[in-house]
Amino acid sequence: MAQPLIQFKDVFKKFGDSQVLQGVDLCIYQGEITTIIGKSGEGKSVLLKHMIGLMHPDAGEIVLDGRPLSKMKFSEIDKLRGKFSYISGGMKRRVALARALVTDPEVVLLDEPTTGLDPIRRNAVYALIVGFQKKFGFTAVMISHEIPDVFYFSQRIVMLDEGKIRFEGTPEEIRRCDDPLVQQFIRGLEKPRDALTGMATQLQGERKFQEELARLQSDRIIFSAVMLTVENLDELNEKIGPVAGQIMLKNFAAQIKQRLDITDSCSRYSLDRILVVLHNADKDEAREFARRLARELKTKDLLNSHEGADGAIRISAGYAQADENSLIKEVLARAESKDSRYFEFELN
Repeated sequence: MAQPLIQFKDVFKKFGDSQVLQGVDLCIYQGEITTIIGKSGEGKSVLLKHMIGLMHPDAGEIVLDGRPLSKMKFSEIDKLRGKFSYISGGMKRRVALARALVTDPEVVLLDEPTTGLDPIRRNAVYALIVGFQKKFGFTAVMISHEIPDVFYFSQRIVMLDEGKIRFEGTPEEIRRCDDPLVQQFIRGLEKPRDALTGMATQLQGERKFQEELARLQSDRIIFSAVMLTVENLDELNEKIGPVAGQIMLKNFAAQIKQRLDITDSCSRYSLDRILVVLHNADKDEAREFARRLARELKTKDLLNSHEGADGAIRISAGYAQADENSLIKEVLARAESKDSRYFEFELN
């Protein structure tokens, strides 16, 4: 197991009579995006401020790259802060974020960076974070209430509840977590539709898949899955800007929805992928759906002329037919394999 870049060991913090942190054990790993979720007033911002020495624990230890902060000199802590960038939701987000990330920090702390933003600009902020993180490889720790958005790009999710870590793991693990309190929290925040595309969310898309699988098993009604991926979304975000990139993705989703029958479904599966479930369709019909999309889709349908319509958009479309014993992972893996990725088309 890799050594954590930042580690909390049984950390306590109290303000007056309020015990905010109550024995926090937490590991932050280098090069990952970790998102901290939890109810308001649970101490999430307090955690961030402990990471850069703006607050100090009443008990317990914070270790940075193997060294306890309590054993560092003030000059060492000041030098340490120079490796961090701290961005709060109250700042002008995209400008502040871009300035902070291009200074090549080792760790970026993001305190509610998308609060109050509309879906396009909120997703543009996500695009900036993900794009710069891929480019520079920094470690990011973000506080957010945007569920399920953060599941699309975070490597780890941490839930803080009543001053303790209630959950720590991957986005997939938290979706499968059997802790009723965790499930109640994430389902309470989960929106009925993906705000950017108007499609179902990833979790809702998986539920639709399970419903289709049940019909296949009981009534022998077949279905197929098509995975559509904007292969160069990061490149487009950099070329035409993250806001225009998200408008393009929104328009792409609208074009897909226009081509579905009423019994079909679609969901946003990640920042750059859309899952289509075709009811009562075999693999040949799924291939024909992808072929028709490739034939009919035009750049002008996705990019407004003033947003740089010269940007080439590369889209792949893979498909697979489910069988009675299918697991969603297996079907999607087949759909995304090179053998099944029937269409890779470029719009100019």
